[in-house]
Amino acid sequence: MAASRPKRPSGKLATLVLALLAVGFASSVYLTNLYIEATEALKGGTKLDSFCNLSQGVNCETVAASEYSAFLGIPISVWGLEYFGLAIAIVLASHYRLLSLKRWDSLLFALSCTGVPVTIVLGYISVTIIQSVCIMCVTVYVVNTAMVLLLAGLNRSRLKEFVREGPMELLALATHANHRVVTVFAVILGLSQFLWVPRLFARPTHGEDAASTLAAVSNAKTGTWKELPASRNTLGPVNAPIRIEEFTDFQCPFCGRAHDVLLEVVTRYPGKIHLIHRDFPLDHHCNPAIPEPFHPDACGAAYFARCAADQDLFWPYEALLFHNQRKLKKAAMLSFAQTVGLDTTALQTCVESKVTHQAVLADIDEGIKRGVAGTPAFFVNGEAIVGARPIEFWEEKIQTLLGLAPPASASSATLSTSAAPPSSALPAMSAAPSASNPHPSPAASASVTPSP
Repeated sequence: MAASRPKRPSGKLATLVLALLAVGFASSVYLTNLYIEATEALKGGTKLDSFCNLSQGVNCETVAASEYSAFLGIPISVWGLEYFGLAIAIVLASHYRLLSLKRWDSLLFALSCTGVPVTIVLGYISVTIIQSVCIMCVTVYVVNTAMVLLLAGLNRSRLKEFVREGPMELLALATHANHRVVTVFAVILGLSQFLWVPRLFARPTHGEDAASTLAAVSNAKTGTWKELPASRNTLGPVNAPIRIEEFTDFQCPFCGRAHDVLLEVVTRYPGKIHLIHRDFPLDHHCNPAIPEPFHPDACGAAYFARCAADQDLFWPYEALLFHNQRKLKKAAMLSFAQTVGLDTTALQTCVESKVTHQAVLADIDEGIKRGVAGTPAFFVNGEAIVGARPIEFWEEKIQTLLGLAPPASASSATLSTSAAPPSSALPAMSAAPSASNPHPSPAASASVTPSP
């Protein structure tokens, strides 16, 4: 006697599955919003304040700002929205007989199983490469895993048949003569997202593309950069009326964008700005304010850049570092040195020197003394400017200092130190995290002193 066909899943199961899917969908909505906020922060001036920023090791902002937060130009969270949204629609349409798909649970199980390796890969990237875990991302992983375990447990006696029923039923529906037009339309709609979704969520790139940067550094000469006088880690005449000190980290994505914006401003006002690079790597290897791994190659990059300054080729070298923030291992940085034209033998000796290490540490200590609590941070004629800012902000600031524009009002002047937080904040240390200050540190409470 042939086995009876499995019955349609119960209403209780549908309710439970919908509850799980709703959690996943809501988490994806939050993560998509955070991705948008991180994108705006990369453009400069937008505050990032996520409730799940508990430390540098548990930080949703760090994950959202990383290059791994998107796949094929589409944010990972948007993929989650599509998956959970589609799954909810399938369950509801099947349960209420709007769709002739009886085994929606089998189809959902198959889809959830494909999400397991994705979960593993994303988790691995988060822990080993980004070195920061996102609580809301973990929530999505847990929902998907719970879905697999729930449906597998309920059908463990006939798992082989169960895993095929839903996909085969969907295939039969999709290829049916009455549904082929709808199927083609759905496929076209799905593929079309690769044309418009990446544009919708596009993030700012560095000021120059890779080819332009490579051409500039390959033709770099000592003593000049972007047609401005350069000496070691400074750019512009030393007697310029405006002095800007930039505390930065070569692995900080916000720093790279902020630096390009600042360089554009410096070139717009030749002879008016003296720019000084200061090292503040968020790396526990050399920064005493960082108790745990965060930007593991930042100290090494600072050493290499410092030694490039000894050969008076700091600016072209740091351009390569900022444009290759995920490739800052020793071999890559030596390759960059060859591109710029540095003496690599002398460079390696310098990088290992205690004098170089102490010079970087001196910048870090100076930053902590002045209250630097993250990167990027700037001091403009002694005034603290915290976080990445858009070029419009810098234009107004420079014109005001040069007397080319009316001074900012008292209220807007206050914003220069309080409107935008550091884009990559220090880990929580002695103080407990709070909603308004998710990453407090001893440096954060120190008073800002004028630049010497």
